[in-house]
Amino acid sequence: LMLVLFIWIYTHRGGIRTLVWTDTIQTAVMFITLFLIIYAVISRLDVSLPEAVSAIASHQNSRIFVFDDWHSTQNFFKQFFSGIFITIVMTGLDQDMMQTVLSCRNRRDAQRSMMTSIVIQIVVITLFLALGALLYIFVHARAIDAPTGDMLFGYVATECGLPTAVGVLFLLGLVASTYSSAGSALTALTTSFTHDILRAEHRPTEKLERARSLSHALIAVVMCSIIVLFHH
Repeated sequence: LMLVLFIWIYTHRGGIRTLVWTDTIQTAVMFITLFLIIYAVISRLDVSLPEAVSAIASHQNSRIFVFDDWHSTQNFFKQFFSGIFITIVMTGLDQDMMQTVLSCRNRRDAQRSMMTSIVIQIVVITLFLALGALLYIFVHARAIDAPTGDMLFGYVATECGLPTAVGVLFLLGLVASTYSSAGSALTALTTSFTHDILRAEHRPTEKLERARSLSHALIAVVMCSIIVLFHH
């Protein structure tokens, strides 16, 4: 309730402008968190940075191109063609992903925004993949019976004797990514519902603002209800 309330307050107050600034801050927090956790894990492994990079590069989870196994989800052709469709969806059909680009002053700024986003995404994804391989190396080296997949990161950050700061950083990164996702989703749903379903842009300004505010509040309630429902 508190998380959704905070998100509703700052998105209701500032709209897309607030979302751009909060996303920037949240991305910075996530970057710092990622670097510090990678540094902490490398320190606990007692290896140098070049040795860690070499271990990550040679690890089986770091294999990028898979041509020989058609059943693998990492098969090159599956990844390549699904990547094309995902890009079309994200850059052409998803209000959530594109609302900040659409809010740019002109086409040049929008193009610059998209290209910057691409570079940042490549860096972030590469770092997360490196961290994933590093975590598997860490639990294997310590002979720790840890969960795999999405649960591994949280388990290592909180249960494997790393400094308390790592657990705190993990929590900060998690909250930052949650706020970023939920805030942009709430704003995108409000915009889409107001303009595409209610057709409120054809109404007088006063009615448009009332429709937007009411839609924003109702969608926040629906979002919170879905979270509670899934929890139970």
